[in-house]
Amino acid sequence: MTDRELFIFTIADETPRFEKVFQAIPKEHRDYRPDPKSKTAMELAANMVGEAATLSELLQKGSFDFALLKRPEDKEPEEIAKLFTETLTEARKNASTMSDEDWRTE
Repeated sequence: MTDRELFIFTIADETPRFEKVFQAIPKEHRDYRPDPKSKTAMELAANMVGEAATLSELLQKGSFDFALLKRPEDKEPEEIAKLFTETLTEARKNASTMSDEDWRTE
């Protein structure tokens, strides 16, 4: 299995698990944080969606400016789960269409 094939497999394999976790965030505890310095459950989920969205750009351009990272705000857990799945599905499709040579390019 090549690195690209492992990347594609891992996204396909892990996405449903993350989707279930995001959907399981209780609406009444969206603002839960284990410590005052911690992010809330929804802030963490939104951050993961923002980071997942960078994968397609990284695959297409070879770089990403994390200062431009956009996190979805004011979304319900189900919406966060859907966005996460959509962004990782797009990244998986992009990786699937890349040649091995393009994949190895820095």
